Amino acid sequence: MDKKTFRDRLSRNKSVAFIPGGVQEVTLIDINKPDEIVLYLNKRKGFIKLAIETGTPIVPTFCFGLAGTYDYWVPKGKFIDMLSRTIGFVPILFFGRYGIPLGIPKPRKIHLVYGKEIVVPQEDIPSNESIEKYHKLFIDELKSLFERHKEANGYGKKTLKIV
Repeated sequence: MDKKTFRDRLSRNKSVAFIPGGVQEVTLIDINKPDEIVLYLNKRKGFIKLAIETGTPIVPTFCFGLAGTYDYWVPKGKFIDMLSRTIGFVPILFFGRYGIPLGIPKPRKIHLVYGKEIVVPQEDIPSNESIEKYHKLFIDELKSLFERHKEANGYGKKTLKIV
């Protein structure tokens, strides 16, 4: 869904889900740090700006249990980084249940948790100060949400790293 469609749906009071992950997070996976969950969010502020433009509250969420639904092989290197940015995704090979490439996922308990709603003002042209303020509130609530629920979801030793 593109920005125009998001804006249109929000202006008609429709709920939308936006998942601000992508190529950068996949390239930041470090197999030597299996207890580190990396989210690339420090430079992702467009969804905050859009929420302020439409006066739409933001509800942080975190999905526990996604890790391990697939095994994967991620090619690394400058060429792969350049190619990934050009085509808009990282060419990853996923292995699901029984080691079948692109097969059905391995069975896992998945638990989606919701954080506190962040009410934002409506500003036709959001100021940088507003964007920074509500982005920080979003990041803080996301971290808090993760910490509040990680033990109950088997993530006790895991850490959340936001870059």
